Amino acid sequence: MNDRNMSSIKKINESTATKVQETESKIEILKNLENMHQKATSNKIMEQELKKLERDSLRIITVIDQILSINILTRVIYRINKKCIIIIVCIFKYKLNKF
Repeated sequence: MNDRNMSSIKKINESTATKVQETESKIEILKNLENMHQKATSNKIMEQELKKLERDSLRIITVIDQILSINILTRVIYRINKKCIIIIVCIFKYKLNKF
């Protein structure tokens, strides 16, 4: 082979190597894009789940507040009933003493 053919073959080899490198780079870019897309999708799902958990937490807090309110009201009603019974007993005793 002469120098001219060797030079042509060398250029072809360099060109082929460059194309292979370019293709590998494109494949790597596509892999990275796919990875980013998967992470974005995963993040979106996690955000939705977080919002769902926040809503559930608010519902639970509301229920707890209602239970506490009911508990407080129950105690108040119990005290009122107790006082009413005392008043009724006092009235009954008073009436008994009158007769």
